[in-house]
Amino acid sequence: MNKIMQILHKIIDYILPFIHIKKIKQTHNKISSALKRKETEMMGCWYFKKDLLDYLDEYLICMRRIKKTDPIGYRMYSKIGAFVIPNSTGHYDGLIGRWKNPKFRPSFGAVTVLGYNKAPENLLDFKLGYFRKLKKSPIGVEPTKNQVYMVTLFHTNLDDQSNWGRLSHCFYISLDEKTNIQPLKTKMVTYQEIKHKDSYGGYSSLRKEKWDFDLYLKYDSDDKKCDEKERAAFAFHMIASVYEQIGSSLRISATKNNITATFSIDLLRTPYFFDEREPVYNEKGAKRRIFHIVRTHERHYENGKVIYVKSHLKGLRKFIWKGFYINITMPDTHHPDLLDLTASAEILSADNPKKLGQIYEDEMSDIIKSVTNS
Repeated sequence: MNKIMQILHKIIDYILPFIHIKKIKQTHNKISSALKRKETEMMGCWYFKKDLLDYLDEYLICMRRIKKTDPIGYRMYSKIGAFVIPNSTGHYDGLIGRWKNPKFRPSFGAVTVLGYNKAPENLLDFKLGYFRKLKKSPIGVEPTKNQVYMVTLFHTNLDDQSNWGRLSHCFYISLDEKTNIQPLKTKMVTYQEIKHKDSYGGYSSLRKEKWDFDLYLKYDSDDKKCDEKERAAFAFHMIASVYEQIGSSLRISATKNNITATFSIDLLRTPYFFDEREPVYNEKGAKRRIFHIVRTHERHYENGKVIYVKSHLKGLRKFIWKGFYINITMPDTHHPDLLDLTASAEILSADNPKKLGQIYEDEMSDIIKSVTNS
């Protein structure tokens, strides 16, 4: 019996190190995967497709609601898409990169903040936000010599099916050469009801005009006075910095029911994300491979010749996935980078009609959609 126990102990002593090594490797792989996910999502790219699919469903609901509260924004971003990002995406508390030079500041951009459900009571509880660069302050907005941006935020409570559960509102900011942000006041009209002292007891309305900040900039959900500058800067920094951060990365457009969303993933994970796509076959009847990167490698010919093939992008870019029509592009490779579009818009009115050479926003979004889908 003692000999048997001695043999068993020897076997255990021999196997135990291998078990520990396996556990260490498993733990190391889990930690590496978690760190990789955190790093990827901090950059605004998706790591797991299940999370993304939940957000895409929520995006479709939000866009259908925006159609009623902000028809102009809907017509543009239902065509070219707003960026759907993970909740763990990081953003800068300030503006860097191209924002430092007024000539290179983007014309527009939109990002979403999904994955939670909350009543639209606070400026920062928005579901979708976008900015648009303007040539000058429109009528009724405080004039400034600096660049003007209009910021539009959409709020909604997904559990509330009534029209009261959705709201779009905008405010304006000026951006100087040092990227300092200053919210601009708008002309607000109020009416004061005055009761007549005569025997008829009638009422009259007195029209009043005043310059003030947007109410969502001035107050929080508890009706407490807030710092308008800080709140305007936070909202704009979040949208602008995230849009620039992921605007030049792999761009994936997903269209369903004439509504387009855009998102980004790690190029090396395209086979994982789209392994359940509807198959597309080549002329030889073989299933086409998904869009991927081909690393630098040697190519050997039958005659003994060897050449070096440079790294390049290759594979299927357009297909159906989970009911979405997918189009994968790389900015500056398949189409111009939208961040390089720096034109300013004008808000037209009877006093400021459309000029020769200008196009409407609908026309511009059609052009962008056509170019990015090429």
